[in-house]
Formats: sequence, C-alpha cells, structure tokens
Amino acid sequence: MEDKSIRFYGIETNNLKKIDVFIPINKITAVTGISGGGKSSLAYDTIYKKCRNEYSFIDSGGFEEVSYSLKSCENIVPAIALKQKNSNVNPRSTLYSFLSLSELISSCGQIELPGNLLKMNKPGNECPFCSGNRVKASIDLKKIVEPEKRLIENPFKCWSGLGKGKYLALFTKMCESLSLDMSSRFCDLPPKIREKLLYGRSPEKFRVTYVADGKRRSRSEIYLGPATMIGDYLKSDKVSEYTLAEKFCVLANCTNCEGSGLNRAKYDSYEIFGVGFFAFLTLPVDVVVQKLMINSQNEATARLFSALSSISNLGIGYLSLSRSIPSLSGGEFQKLKFSRIINSQISGVLFVIDEISAQINSVDNAQIFSLMRDICARGNTIIMIEHNHYFIDRADVVYNIGPVAGAGGGFMLGDIKSNEQPLLADSNTEDFEFFLIEGITKNNLENVSVSVPINKVTGIYGVCGSGKSSFAKGVTEILEKTIYISQDLLKGNSRSTVATFLDLSDSIADMYAKTSDSSRELFLAQSGKLNVCPVCDGASVIDYVRGFDKTVKVTCPSCDGSRFAELADDILINEINIKSFFELSVVDLLSMPFEFPAKLMKRLQLIISLGLGHLSLGRKVSTLSGGEAKRLKIAKHLSAPKSNSVLIVDEPGSGLDNKTALEVMSFIKSLSKKFKAILIIEHKDLLLRSCDFCLCFGPGAGPDGGKIIHAGNYKPQR
Repeated sequence: MEDKSIRFYGIETNNLKKIDVFIPINKITAVTGISGGGKSSLAYDTIYKKCRNEYSFIDSGGFEEVSYSLKSCENIVPAIALKQKNSNVNPRSTLYSFLSLSELISSCGQIELPGNLLKMNKPGNECPFCSGNRVKASIDLKKIVEPEKRLIENPFKCWSGLGKGKYLALFTKMCESLSLDMSSRFCDLPPKIREKLLYGRSPEKFRVTYVADGKRRSRSEIYLGPATMIGDYLKSDKVSEYTLAEKFCVLANCTNCEGSGLNRAKYDSYEIFGVGFFAFLTLPVDVVVQKLMINSQNEATARLFSALSSISNLGIGYLSLSRSIPSLSGGEFQKLKFSRIINSQISGVLFVIDEISAQINSVDNAQIFSLMRDICARGNTIIMIEHNHYFIDRADVVYNIGPVAGAGGGFMLGDIKSNEQPLLADSNTEDFEFFLIEGITKNNLENVSVSVPINKVTGIYGVCGSGKSSFAKGVTEILEKTIYISQDLLKGNSRSTVATFLDLSDSIADMYAKTSDSSRELFLAQSGKLNVCPVCDGASVIDYVRGFDKTVKVTCPSCDGSRFAELADDILINEINIKSFFELSVVDLLSMPFEFPAKLMKRLQLIISLGLGHLSLGRKVSTLSGGEAKRLKIAKHLSAPKSNSVLIVDEPGSGLDNKTALEVMSFIKSLSKKFKAILIIEHKDLLLRSCDFCLCFGPGAGPDGGKIIHAGNYKPQR
C-alpha cells in the first residue's frame, strides 16, 4: 500500500461541503483551520469513525449508528483516536495501571512475584494508614475560623451552611456559660477561651430553640467545638460527613505509604531486578530506569525497560508509577498517552491525534514531532488536528478547513496565513498595584510566595510539569474567593445541551409560556415533562440493543433528535416554535426581534463574545470540540464576575486557532477590572505576549521545577 493513500470522497458530515480528502500512507497529515470550521467533523466524525466502523463490522458483524455522510472511500485501515480529554477521574488509576505494567512484569521469567500483588487496587494491598486514599487530611484552622469576626457574627465558617441555626444557638449558650461578651472579636479572646470554643465539649446539655427547614425546633444537646466536630467527621464511615470535613482540611501525602496508597510492608518484601517493588512503584521513573539491570536478551524485560524509557524520553520521568492519573496536568497526560504509542509494536494503523501541541511547552515540539516520524516509520499513518505552526509547517499534507465557524464553514481552503498580532498589553509595571499570595506548598511547589498585579491579566507559563497547575490549585486553596476554570471535562450527562449547561432552559420556557399564555411545561424537554418525546423521554437518542454485540445509542426516530413531542408545534414566537428555537444558531436567534429576558440576553451575548455564535442552544455538550467546550465553561463561569475574586483560567487558548484565541483573550482582558486579578495558564506565545504581567515556572519539570524563575513582562523560554 506504499503507493496508495486513504481516500474519502464527497464528505458532508455536519457542516462539511462535499470535500474529498487523500491521506498519504505512512505520512503525517495536518488538519487545521478556524475553531468550529469543521476539523473535528473531518478527522474524528468522518475519517476515524468510518475506519473504526469498518473494522468493527469485520470483527463483530456490526457497527455503531452512522453519523457521518460521505459518498465513498478507498484503502481505509484500522484507526485509533487520541483525544485531549482525560475522562479518568478514578483516583486509584495510576501510571502503573494505565500502562498495563502488571502484564509486562508477569511475563518476565526472572521476576517472582505473587499474582495478587501485581494488582495494586486489589483488597488487602492498600495502605492501612490511609486506606489506599494516598492522602491524610489535617484540620486547617484558617479554613474554620475568621478571627476578626465578633462572636455575635459567627466566627466559624463551617457553621455558615445548612444546620447553622442549631450550631449557632449552642455556640451562644456556650459563650453565655463562659460569661463572654458577644461583641468581642474572636482574636481578642484569651488563648484558653479560644481553645474551649474551638475544641471544647460542654459539661452539660444546653436547651436551645432554633429554626430549621422553616420550622421552629427545640433540642437539648451538648456544645461541640467545630474543630472537634470536624475531627470526628474525618473518622466517620459516612461519605457525606467525611466530604464535609475535608473542605476544612489540608491534604498531604500519607507519610507511611509516601502517597502511593500501598501496603508498604507487603511490597517491600519483593524486588524487580534488584529494586524493591515498593521503590519501583514510588521512585521517579527516571531513577527506576537508572537502577534497573535489564537483561536485553529477554524480550519481556526489554519491553518493560522500553515502556519506562519512553516516559523518561518524553520528559515526564519525574513522575512515579504510583502517581494518580487524575492528578496529572493536561500536558503530562498527553505525553503519557503518546508514550503508549511510542512503545507499541503495532503497525498498519491510522492514528488520529487531537492537537498534540496543546498543553505542551514549545521547547518540546522538536522531540514530539521526531517521535511522530518514528511512529510513521513503523508503518503507521498520522492525522493531527493542529493549530501550532511548528507542526503544521512540517506535515506532509495540510488540509485547511473553514473559513468561518458553523454553517458557513466546512470548505477546503488554500494556504494558511498566520499574521495575527498580540493584543496590547499594559507593560508599565511600575504603576501596578500588587497583592501578595504566600505559602503555596503543593506537589513540586514548596512555600512559594508571589506578588500579583491587581486588575491585570497575569500569564503563567513554563515547561510541562514545572508547577503551573499546582500553583493554580494552590491559589484556590489559600484564597477564599477564586474562580478556577480548569482543564477538566464539562460536567453533565447524555442529556446535557448548551442551554441546560448554561441554565437557560427555564428562561426560554418562561418566555414562550408568557407570550403564548401556555403552561411552561410545554417548553421543557426534561424527563417526565408534558411535552417530551414519548419514545426517547426527551433524551433525543434511544438504546438500540443488538443481541450479538453491545447496546448502542441511535437518534430517536420519533422526534428526529429534537427531544420534543408535537404538543407545542403550533405555538410560535416570530414564526418560530420551540423545536426550531433550539435548532437555530445563537447568531440567528439574536438577529430576530425576540423580547429576550435579561438573563437570557446576557448569556446569548456572552456566547457571541466568545466566538460560539455558531452553536445552537440545543446542541449536545458531548458533541462539542475541545475548544468549544473550553469556551462554554468560560461562559458559564464568567456570567457574573465578582470584583473581589481571583479568576484562574487554565489554557484558554487550548484547541483554538490564533484568531479565535485572541478573541477569547480580548474578552478575558475586558473583564480585568471586574476581578481582583486574572491568572491564565498558557503555552501560546501569542496569548502570553498579550498579558500585562507574567510568571514563569521552572527551570525544569518535577523536582527540577516548582520555582518562579521570571516575573515581569513576557520573556520566552529557550
């Protein structure tokens, strides 16, 4: 097949306009273009899914519902997709399990280990001191007490939610028994009195009256200090109590198992090539590779060494095999997934890779691209969705899809032009007013303190694993008022749409109900409601059970995916019924003379400001591209800025072309006066140059990072 290419003709998936695509075998093809222009529709929704379905048909006799549209194809091969999304939220999932190292170890003749130890999550293998949770929670009084508050104002933060009536009534009785003046500030009380209020138990029960759930109640109970109560909750078997207590604690690695979650006594008794099994799992991979004495004549041991070496070669060897997968930064996870391909002996496969450059520092670009060439040299083919011109310029074939997002996109364009200029940054740092964030200790950061300019945008950059995300998470733990827009997946379910994610469904239903003088339930596509499709119950899809294979979801044939029944089809606003309202793009909706409620109008304008006007409010969240999903999260969090809060956005430019990324950055900068400070973690040079101030972490990754090596105007790393 060396002289052939993988060919697709007449692709019309989503917004694509009957395009033909030829993918050269054993080469690298880049798919680029404006965000929302059709890149994912081409690479994932068509090429990857068609290749996967053909393989599935041969393997099992069936395939999932066809969601792509094309005229014909030739020479297709099995395909594997590597997406940016890390959907693994299981804290017990580790590098060791992710790389299936138990299989490699068990196949070595030279290693004698009980089979039950190879499965780290097997009951009985967990650390008895932390129950395998890896961390121990310690009460943090800073999270409990507001010392400047007066006793009558309730100085204990943990008693500000549900049930506070009873606790405050008991607190008042305790203060009266100690003859305390309720106008006194907590910090002015004698140390012994403060200790009694925090940790004490009253010698007798107090009779208190309070209001709970709108009802007046009366009880006789002892007073229990908040610190003691939280300590009791930490020992509780009830998940709800432990979770509540954890909010008022600092979490630190369990010292007994060194944060591995493993029963050290069991694992220390065995070795792997002269390295204790516990050390093998908990030491940095770089150290393990150096310590291992590999017998290169043995294929199994060579494969184990290769798997570990590929991690080191990608610059993430500072991680241990016991490191939790959900705790990895986006760049670390991307590199880890890539290491599995590098270490694989598979050939004849098409790899579809979603923006390998995202979340990875530019200093790693040359090495990553070189490894991609090695993968192709083994007989594989790569399609990469990319915005980074280092990768695009070096690809063998480039397809540019656009020119705009949504229905107006989907065309094959000519040469790519990249002449965007950074936004104007406020570089006169001498006039800035700063505030101090101090004492951040997390992962490789140890007691880091930094001054951040007020009402400005500060860029956070550095190599992958240098401590950027750890810094962001540390800030959220130290500062009470923060908004953190992370790299995590959008939270929702199979029913989630743009409207439900942004809490707009009720406003839309109210608008239609008010205009038509009808029941609002006619316009809500919620399970069990009056107007949902009776076949799919408003889910837009139904489960199709195949006796010979797994159950798959297909578009509901009754409502054609609209989620609604026909009850309200004839109720119109500006000739638009509720089904059509959810199908129109936000741009089209705003062009019509609707009298939108204030909340709805504000959110729609926000969507437009973030370059998402091509989306419909009925669009399923699960179908969004990475760049669209990130901007939708920004829209949700930024609908109500708070002047005394710190906003942190983790890679706002991820998954976006330069033009769209600058539009998002411009919007974020327009909010700088509405927040105490805005911090963005970023790798894109164009966005970092647009920041008013920058902090660079490094100089390296893991234990070689965690330090601020530059503060001031943006200074590129070399």
